[in-house]
Amino acid sequence: MINILKTELYKLYKRKIFLAILILSSFSLLYSLGVFLGWDFVEISGEIDIITFCTVMWSLLMMLGIPLIMFSYLAASTAGGEIQDGQILFEISHSKSRKKLMIGKFSAIVTIILVCYILNFILSSIFYILFMARSSVGNTDFFSFESYHGILLLKSFAGILLLIFLSAMAFAFSINFGVFRSIVFALVVYVVLKMLMYIHSINVFVPGYLTLFDKADFSMPTLIYQSIFLIFLTIAVIAVTLKNFNHKDF
Repeated sequence: MINILKTELYKLYKRKIFLAILILSSFSLLYSLGVFLGWDFVEISGEIDIITFCTVMWSLLMMLGIPLIMFSYLAASTAGGEIQDGQILFEISHSKSRKKLMIGKFSAIVTIILVCYILNFILSSIFYILFMARSSVGNTDFFSFESYHGILLLKSFAGILLLIFLSAMAFAFSINFGVFRSIVFALVVYVVLKMLMYIHSINVFVPGYLTLFDKADFSMPTLIYQSIFLIFLTIAVIAVTLKNFNHKDF
């Protein structure tokens, strides 16, 4: 399993995925430079601290859908793309288990998502310290931690689980329907979940509530429910994928 994970990560490295992640994670540079240089189109009202800045930058990326498109493509191309170009036949012949092969592939996608998340926080912190901390909206107290900081971090964690779930959907769909349709499918699921957020009687029970609903009421029971539900759905999707892949003829 570990060898498969290493192989998949190396393949992603050869595809310049880590460079794309670095560029994506540098998104906060635009805002921090905007504040530093006084660009008119960058408006931040009130004081913003380093933790708030990092979590807001990640939330903004999620709202724009850039990580969703990027990781849906990676997930779909890692599975369906290799099936379409025939590379999967070579991998199956050198793998003792189809199940381990697919788990290793999806584990690589999860690893890349986590790397992107961590790198985003690291770079956002650096840009904040360099360009924003001493500005009119900055704060040089980098080590203060309030209760709302914990809420922001936990909400961003819930966003990671949603991103992993949607990537799993693209991964599963690509087995039979190819890369492009899998990306579209993941986007459709995202849009449907977003639309369900407007039904206030059920939105708290819908996967992604803490990420997709702007006015989500945070509570530990809600976080626990959302986290467990998203993890369960992801495991269920991967289980169906493994069963489908095991019975697929090549």
